[in-house]
Amino acid sequence: MSASRLVPLLASLVALSLPGCGGGGGAAEELDGYKEANLESGDDVKQWSGSASAVTIFFFSMTPMLVADLSHQADSETNCPELITEGSKKTYKGGCTDESGRTWFGTAVTEEFNRETSSLGLIRYEGFGYESTKPCGGQTAASSLKVDGEIKGESTENSSKPTFDINFRMELSNVNDDCTLKSDTLLIDYAGAFEQMGTGQKWSGKGWIGSPTSGKLEASTVDQILDTEACQHESLSGSTTLKAGKSTVVVTYDGATDCDEDSTAHWSLNGQDQGEMAGIGCSAGGGGMGLVGGALVALLTLLPRRRRS
Repeated sequence: MSASRLVPLLASLVALSLPGCGGGGGAAEELDGYKEANLESGDDVKQWSGSASAVTIFFFSMTPMLVADLSHQADSETNCPELITEGSKKTYKGGCTDESGRTWFGTAVTEEFNRETSSLGLIRYEGFGYESTKPCGGQTAASSLKVDGEIKGESTENSSKPTFDINFRMELSNVNDDCTLKSDTLLIDYAGAFEQMGTGQKWSGKGWIGSPTSGKLEASTVDQILDTEACQHESLSGSTTLKAGKSTVVVTYDGATDCDEDSTAHWSLNGQDQGEMAGIGCSAGGGGMGLVGGALVALLTLLPRRRRS
């Protein structure tokens, strides 16, 4: 699936990152002041559905850390962003330019620690991100990504369902095809969980997402099952509900019975069936599943199993 078929924010993320805690404070407080988003047409739904499912929200929040790790894997000699390891704590520091030409800034910290009842993992972003340039229209154009916030993960000894709690702010600037610069901000205040289901996973979650330009909405995902061995383009089943103002949209995934390369899904508006829409299934993972899988592994590594006494 090409990046051009994803919603604008996801397209910006892919262009920037790939070569060729919910609750009080932070994102939650800023979102409180936003207007309600529009959910009155198919175009509105397509814009939001690609960034509002549990798996895509998780993907957004983990992407900066994954890009930092990929930078190290591609160019271990440069050590950019600088990686400092202190026991179970890892700190990524900017102030350098990697081999791909991305200039990094800010810091990101990952930490794992055990408590008496559960294993916890934390990723904290502090103005962390990067800027990259490319030729455009005979000049040099710059794109950038900067994030602040936290992702908390928790897994109890007797549970096979890790949980995650996201409080996250992402600032994006990306160069359009006509060489103009488009900037936006994405805020996430969201809590969710996932569990292994054979060769796939089942995802659920609920919270708020929004931007200053598009407003905010409440998003909830129930039993979204991903299994790329069964269907590479869509979720097998489950649903995501979007609420804003007086509008309620329900997106129902159907990859188990209708695995379509166009990433289709069914949707309804205020209880009225609207049929099938292409591209909406990108919220199920689609072409971004490689990074989603990497993000899943990254969080799981921060959730070590507790030793039995």
